[in-house]
Amino acid sequence: MDDQLKQWQQVWQSEARLGPVAQRVLFENDRVRVWEIVLEPGEELAVHTHTLDYLVITIEPSDMEVREHTGELRRTHAQPGEVSWTSVGPGQTHALKNVGATRFRNRVIELKH
Repeated sequence: MDDQLKQWQQVWQSEARLGPVAQRVLFENDRVRVWEIVLEPGEELAVHTHTLDYLVITIEPSDMEVREHTGELRRTHAQPGEVSWTSVGPGQTHALKNVGATRFRNRVIELKH
C-alpha cells in the first residue's frame, strides 16, 4: 500500500472534517448547487464526500487521477463539454489530482433531494 493511500485512509477513518466537494460555489438554490473546480498541473482537490447525486461538466480537460476511499485509483480524461452523471448512493468519498500537463476545469452540479 503506498504512503499516499495510507495518509488518505487516516483522514477517512478520523474525526477530521473532510474538504468541500469542489473549490467554490457558483450558484445555489433550494434545488441545485453548482460548484467549480480548477486544478493546475500537480494540484489536488482534498479528500471529500459527495452526499448528493451530481453531474460533472468538463470545461478544460487534463489527465486526472481519482482515488476512491476503497483505494481504487482511476485515471480519467474527459473531453470539453462532456457530461457525466454519478448516483452516490450512501455517499462517495474520494480525492482528485491533476496529473496532466494542462489546467483542469469543470462544473459539479449537485441535485438536492
